[in-house]
Amino acid sequence: MPTLVETPTISVVIPLYNMEATIIRAVSSICNQSRAVSEIIVVDDGSTDGGVQALQNCGKRIVLVSQSNSGVAAARNAGINHATGDYIAFLDADDEWSADFSATICNLISEDPDAFVFATNYQYVEPDGVINDSGVTAASFTKNELMSVEYLRFLWKGVYLFNSSSICVKRSAFASVGLFDTGLTIAEDIDMWVRLAQYGRFLYSPRVCSVYHRDDPYRSPKKDTYYQAIYYLEKTAGIEASWVGDPRGRAYLNLFITRCIYAHYADLYRYNGHSGKLSLRLRPYLTLFQRFKLALKKLPATTLRTALGAPCWDLKRPWERRVSSVGRCKRSTRI
Repeated sequence: MPTLVETPTISVVIPLYNMEATIIRAVSSICNQSRAVSEIIVVDDGSTDGGVQALQNCGKRIVLVSQSNSGVAAARNAGINHATGDYIAFLDADDEWSADFSATICNLISEDPDAFVFATNYQYVEPDGVINDSGVTAASFTKNELMSVEYLRFLWKGVYLFNSSSICVKRSAFASVGLFDTGLTIAEDIDMWVRLAQYGRFLYSPRVCSVYHRDDPYRSPKKDTYYQAIYYLEKTAGIEASWVGDPRGRAYLNLFITRCIYAHYADLYRYNGHSGKLSLRLRPYLTLFQRFKLALKKLPATTLRTALGAPCWDLKRPWERRVSSVGRCKRSTRI
């Protein structure tokens, strides 16, 4: 039976690195919430601009934590360690919330306080100012509840239901999965959400309550991307291999890894002129690309639709056709 929480206490963690132009916008969006949060923790990750000074006019509501430049994962971890709320929401310094974000999160918490993740839909803004929807609509769900397995199902199809600025995590959940991986400079947030999906429940609202701006001060240089991608995929493959949750979650995670390798295969070899081979852990996923060709030739589309479910299958999109056939092979051999 879910634990009753009358008044959820929410701490907000903002990593700050050279975002003087936008940090006040982010903080103001928190202060303007229709349902007040408990505390705002800004972690200065060694900024060299005037972002910290700009916060001086925000009063005592801001808890400022300073550290040498260590990356966004380390900054979020520092915020988690300083937080006192039962739930921790994250907001990047260049993003913003709509006025009903915290109220929407509290409504989700009231439905199931023991869930690990509470998140909302979002919009994203391109560097040229163009606003786009995430692609998720209310019609995608029959109710607000989103099981963690469903998150992985959307993930393997390339649909990101939420991001690091539209999510709130139960603080005690970090004791089960650990903190953000400071060894990652790409996808450190997805790595965390996947770990949480293995051990806890997710609740989700398709209501748009967050605006995500594409400009990213923590973006990795291209010369580091190859090595980071390999490390991330190897780690995710390890999670998939030792999966203890719903077997469907492992199946979708398996598909996600294969899709990433397929989508970025050329880049994995091209960065820095690197000509090496994928690690032994990732090589089995790569060999599936030979098997999907045979699967497409031998299996009628109706068989694959039945195996994967019609929503996952779109004959008009070649990459989905290929990746889905990989999933058909994987389900029969590994899951």
